[in-house]
Amino acid sequence: MSDKPKVLIFISSLGVGGAEHLVANLLKGIDKQKFELHFLTYYPARGSLPAYNIPSGVVPHFIPKHRAFDLAFLRELRDIFRREKFHLVHSVLDGPNFFSRLLARQNGVRHLITELLSCRTDLWKLPLEIMLRGRADIALANSEAGRSFLIRKVGYPASRTHVIITGINLDEFRLCPYEERATLQKKLGWEEGKTHFLLLGRISPEKNQRLIVRATARIPSEFRSRMRIHIVGPVRKKSYRDLLRKELVLRRVDNFVRLEEPAQSARDAISASDALLVTSVREGLPNVILEAWAVGRPVIATAVSDIPKLLEESQAGLSFPSGDSASLAEWLMHFCSLGESERAEMGLRGRRYVENNFSLEEMIKRYQELYESVLSGETGAREMAEVA
Repeated sequence: MSDKPKVLIFISSLGVGGAEHLVANLLKGIDKQKFELHFLTYYPARGSLPAYNIPSGVVPHFIPKHRAFDLAFLRELRDIFRREKFHLVHSVLDGPNFFSRLLARQNGVRHLITELLSCRTDLWKLPLEIMLRGRADIALANSEAGRSFLIRKVGYPASRTHVIITGINLDEFRLCPYEERATLQKKLGWEEGKTHFLLLGRISPEKNQRLIVRATARIPSEFRSRMRIHIVGPVRKKSYRDLLRKELVLRRVDNFVRLEEPAQSARDAISASDALLVTSVREGLPNVILEAWAVGRPVIATAVSDIPKLLEESQAGLSFPSGDSASLAEWLMHFCSLGESERAEMGLRGRRYVENNFSLEEMIKRYQELYESVLSGETGAREMAEVA
């Protein structure tokens, strides 16, 4: 039997998204000589572990989950906790956070870290967050705005609410010179001679892709004909996707805004674009912005969470008020009027900013130090229990 502490990282899936990239990097980077590392997922609900590229040395677990409240799933999750007797469970995102806090403590798990990567949550979930907040040793965010939300709105003690800044794998997201994007555009079947904007992420209300439809409808035809906007990502809510498609047709912008299948390579899609768009109504510290800067692409993003601070410090993009389609339309036209050298320099500033501030190695080191601190009892659950 191993004398290393057993650590479980628990997330709903390893699909497309910032949280998913975070967990993938942790699974690769956490020192397997220090920790017996396990991974648990439940989505998509198939009969076996999805074809994720689980690194060597990680013990994978998969529980099919077929509905929102699935008793068979809960029983199997309880049994895994009882059987494995994890020293520490690190859960990421709403579902795993809820299920871990509901079942972990009473089924043999000694310590719990819960990580929320957005600075808001749905109103109906907030009472659950407040009810279960005392069951975690640490509440973790990836932005100061996220930490502030956990303290002010949910009531976590400040001393038990930590921030670990996202790190970017600069080997995976290598700098792509701006002039090389034309080759990638051709590979993806994008039209030549246009300014291509990419909106990359889950098709869902919180990502607010409908805003780009309304903004495009405001742009005069002479500008609109010069641009193409690619909405790329997995569909989490089919009803929202269907609404998005209808609005594209209704506003007569479906020739300029394309709803496309998820790209096989996020890096290639970002590199092919002239700029990345972010229209979310809520975020933490979006990985996709850092990834765009890593490959040398500018960003036009909504002013939520820590995004305005990032843009001010980096000077590598433009921001607009959340939900403001008129301001977004103005920035799209402004960007189209910029010369290629100005766009390229903006992207290079982003690359330098990521290199200097978002080291993947530093992020992995901080997670390992937090694990060790919690496991040693230096950071325990006593203060969290006082607010339960």
